[in-house]
Amino acid sequence: MVRMEGVPVLVVGGGHVAERKIRALLRSGARVTVASPSLTPALEAHVRKGALRHQAGPFHPDLLPGHFLVIVATDDPAVNQEVARRAGGLVPLINVADPPEAGNVLLPSALTRGALCISISTGGFSPALARQIRREIATRYGEEYGRAVDLLAELRTRILQAVPEASRRQRLLQALAEADLPRLLREDPTEAAARARIAALLRQHRVSV
Repeated sequence: MVRMEGVPVLVVGGGHVAERKIRALLRSGARVTVASPSLTPALEAHVRKGALRHQAGPFHPDLLPGHFLVIVATDDPAVNQEVARRAGGLVPLINVADPPEAGNVLLPSALTRGALCISISTGGFSPALARQIRREIATRYGEEYGRAVDLLAELRTRILQAVPEASRRQRLLQALAEADLPRLLREDPTEAAARARIAALLRQHRVSV
C-alpha cells in the first residue's frame, strides 16, 4: 500500500483495462497521465474535466522520466513487455496487465471501508476472480467497519497520551479491537451502544480519556 496523493503516474493504454486502473488511481489522488492514440468515452470525460492528462499517440520512452509508477495496459502483450523493459531503471514501480510477471508490482483488487482496506490478489493472473472475491467480502464487511476504525483511531490517540505503560496500553487496545464494535454500529447507527461498550471497557481497565 502506497499513499498516492499527488504522485505522478503514467498509464500506457487507453482501453477498458486502463480505465479501471485509472479510476482507482484518481480516487487515490494520483496525478495521472495516459499515453494512448485513443481513449474510452469515460477516460475522454476525465480528460475534459481536467482530472486526467492525455498524451495522444503511441508510447515514447521520453514519457517515462519523472513518474513514480507506470501501468502498462495495452491490448498487445509484446508491446507491454517492451514498455516494461524501457521503464526498467527509469521508473521505480512497473505494473503490467499482461503478462503480469513483466512488472515488479501488482495492483490488487481492494475493498475500502473508510480507512479500512482489504486487498485481494491472484498474482495478476485472474483479476476477474479477485473482483469476484471482493464482491463476496463486501457482503461481510459493511460500512460499519469503516466507522469502527474511525472510533478506534479517535481512541488510540487519546489512549497513547493517557496510558504510558506499553503492555497495559496494548491490552486495552486489543480489548477494544475485540469489542464487536462493527456489530454494535450496525445495530445502532447512533453509536450510543458502541460508545457505551467503549466506556465500559475503559472503566474495566481503569483508564480515563
